[in-house]
Amino acid sequence: TLWSSAEDAKKQVKWGLRQADIVKISDEEIRCFFSLDVESGVRYILEEYKVKLVVVACGVKEFYFCNCNGGGKIDGLSDVNPMVAAYAGDYMWGNIVWKLLQVNISPEALMADEIRDIISFACDSAETALIKCNSRKQD
Repeated sequence: TLWSSAEDAKKQVKWGLRQADIVKISDEEIRCFFSLDVESGVRYILEEYKVKLVVVACGVKEFYFCNCNGGGKIDGLSDVNPMVAAYAGDYMWGNIVWKLLQVNISPEALMADEIRDIISFACDSAETALIKCNSRKQD
């Protein structure tokens, strides 16, 4: 296993949160590590760990995001095979980071509509990649 115990895992995750400006976390991880619902967990992470932007993956079908300027929800990917969900999530996160670098605005200065656009771009890119991947398998 990665950690020696559940307590060690929580300790290491909390250490990592203190180092991060941008955090991608799942709804399940918020429940596991903090025993909170998504919105309460995001507020807690922003305030307690001084994170500048939190993106919560609720599977790959919905994302919740928040920074000091506000937050919101956005639909994620539809009809994703569970076998490729982890790949899709990694691909999306890579696109989110790439787009954040492209806009060249600090995460805490982004407005909710800008964050929504970034996540929407990442979802569209991931869906395109999955379509191409699936079409190559059928060839």
